[in-house]
Amino acid sequence: MAQAGYEPRLDACARCGRDLPETGLFFSASRGGLLDPGCADATDDALPVAPETAAMMMRLLSEDDARALAQIELPPAVGEEMARLL
Repeated sequence: MAQAGYEPRLDACARCGRDLPETGLFFSASRGGLLDPGCADATDDALPVAPETAAMMMRLLSEDDARALAQIELPPAVGEEMARLL
């Protein structure tokens, strides 16, 4: 994602900067990343995100090696959800 010029905020809430809970996460393209439930309520385009998808997004974003990225297998449900969100 970063190599394509899109680097969403995944380490904290993209709206308020607070630590994210382990569940109940949302993603907002307009806010540029993951949101906590309180901030999602105030954002029109916030979509719920499964914990597995959020974890995979973090893993993919943190990987700098293109060969290592190519070896990562996305579970179908995670890939589908990532495509919907991004």
